[in-house]
Amino acid sequence: MLEWTHDLDTVRNEFWPVMRTILAKFMAGTANGIGMSEDGLLHAGNRGTQLTWMDAQVHGPPVTPRQRLCGRDQCVVV
Repeated sequence: MLEWTHDLDTVRNEFWPVMRTILAKFMAGTANGIGMSEDGLLHAGNRGTQLTWMDAQVHGPPVTPRQRLCGRDQCVVV
């Protein structure tokens, strides 16, 4: 954010508290097994959960289960 805004006060006072809260929630774990692994990657769900629109269910369990690491939601900040 700082690279784009060049406004340290806004990043520090507006964005950072929100980012800290989001990170703390992931680290503590949320509903449906959503959380952060020890290496900092997000994980979600288990074999029987349907957490996104891509987890289609037909008469029971998801057809394309996407439990554990959420590859599409990971990012690297350099």
